[in-house]
Order: sequence, then C-alpha cells, then structure tokens
Amino acid sequence: MTAAPRMEAPKRRTLHEIVREMIAVIADSGGEVTARVDELGLELTDKAEAYCAVMRELAAEREKLEELSRAYKVMAAARDEAITGLKFRLDQALTAAGVEKLKTPSSSIYYQTSSSVHVEREQEFLDSAPDRFVNVKQSVNRTAIKEALEAGEVVEGAELRTARHLRFR
Repeated sequence: MTAAPRMEAPKRRTLHEIVREMIAVIADSGGEVTARVDELGLELTDKAEAYCAVMRELAAEREKLEELSRAYKVMAAARDEAITGLKFRLDQALTAAGVEKLKTPSSSIYYQTSSSVHVEREQEFLDSAPDRFVNVKQSVNRTAIKEALEAGEVVEGAELRTARHLRFR
C-alpha cells in the first residue's frame, strides 16, 4: 500500500514578506496604489496590519527624500552663490579693462541693459498713490466665514463641511 501524498496547509506569510510584496506591487505601478494591492489575498486584519506597516515605511522613506531634497537645495544655493561670485569677478575684470563685449571660443560675453521701477518707501507710496498704480489682491477670509457659520449666521455662497480622516498609530 502506498501512502497518499500529504497535503500541507499553505504557509502563512510573515508581515515582513507581505510588506515587501505590497511595496513591490506599488513600485511596479509607478508609485500608485492600484487594485493589485487588493489581489494579494489578505484577510482584513492582515490587510490592516500590512497597510499600516507599509504606510509607516513609506512615510519614513518620504522623510528621507525630503531630507535629501533639502540637502540638494543647499548644494544648489551654493552653486548659485558661486555663479554670482564668478559673474561679479568677471564684471570687475571687464570693467577694469574697459571691455563691453568679449568673444571666446566657447562664450560670448556682453552687457545687456534693462530698466525696472524702484520705489523708495513702498508703504508711503501705496498710501498716497493713485489707484492706477496700485494692485489690490482680494482673498476669501475662511476663518471669519467659519466663525460666522459656526455662530449660526447664513453666509451666501459658503457652507461648513465636515470631513473624515483615517488615522493610524
């Protein structure tokens, strides 16, 4: 008599495996969360646990990327300062030599003129200038509208909306 092949229950995946799989699915979708995430076949508790773990990991990754972005912005600002310094020194050299235009094998250097308006004391100017010289930007005062609506006032064209936000810890 031959023994029947033994059927083993499918091996339960660890949270780490599920998280890696879910992140791979998101990455394969160009960073978007698609229906493929739901096709991982997870029960609600496992799904919630995995979603929270992935959200924590993605948030940590976002913070690292933001940190990297800040570092690159600092480096870019340093490059801008170097460019400004080199332009200043080139201007000094051209002025000292009395040169208005210079052509090199790889560059053409020249002075271009432009005009702009400079206002000495801007607030004083705004207080006394004719309307045609002043731009007025209007914006909605959402804080005042919210306070009025909460106090029971009717504000035409505005309403107080309540939103639900899913949070996890």
